[in-house]
Amino acid sequence: MKRLIPLLLALSCCASVPPLEELGLQCREERDPARRLDLVRRIVDAGDERAIPVLIDCLEAARKTGKGPDRAYGVGTIEPNVTVPPEFWGLYLLTGKDFDLDADKWRAWYEAHRGKLVWDGGKRRFFVK
Repeated sequence: MKRLIPLLLALSCCASVPPLEELGLQCREERDPARRLDLVRRIVDAGDERAIPVLIDCLEAARKTGKGPDRAYGVGTIEPNVTVPPEFWGLYLLTGKDFDLDADKWRAWYEAHRGKLVWDGGKRRFFVK
């Protein structure tokens, strides 16, 4: 029995939700804008291609709960604020693309480029190969 407990603990660790997806789950459920921004920053900082669909899901969840404000900003100066939801800001930072708050367009772009994205650590964004 003493040998079984460490094995079960190790297996339960491996069966848990990966950190990036866990941050996405938290972001989708969070209503506080400052906390959502913190979660989005942590997702973006991962520099992982999987962050893109996670943020798309977060953007879609925010829109469904009425957290997506009307567009009132210019592409050159996108910063998270009352008019730019953090989920959009994160997607824009990672991709340099602007599909506004349209999760379907973001998802279509990602599906068309999945596996063809290259991370540029210096610019902290993805580029298509």
